[in-house]
Amino acid sequence: MTVVNDFINDNYKLRKKKIVVIHGNGLHILKNKIHRDLKRNKKVKKYYLYNMNIGCTIIELN
Repeated sequence: MTVVNDFINDNYKLRKKKIVVIHGNGLHILKNKIHRDLKRNKKVKKYYLYNMNIGCTIIELN
C-alpha cells in the first residue's frame, strides 16, 4: 500500500485531478485492500471501478 499512497501523494502535489490504479481482476483481494485504504485517505475525493475494465480503479483527488 506504500506504493499506492506514494503514487497518490505525488499526483496530489502535481495537482492532478484523476489517476488510475491497475490492480487486476483475480480474487479481488488487492482491489478490496486498495479501496479500504482509499476510504481513509483525505486526499481522495472519490473513487470507482472503471466500467469497461473492473481491474482498474479511477481515483479523483481533492
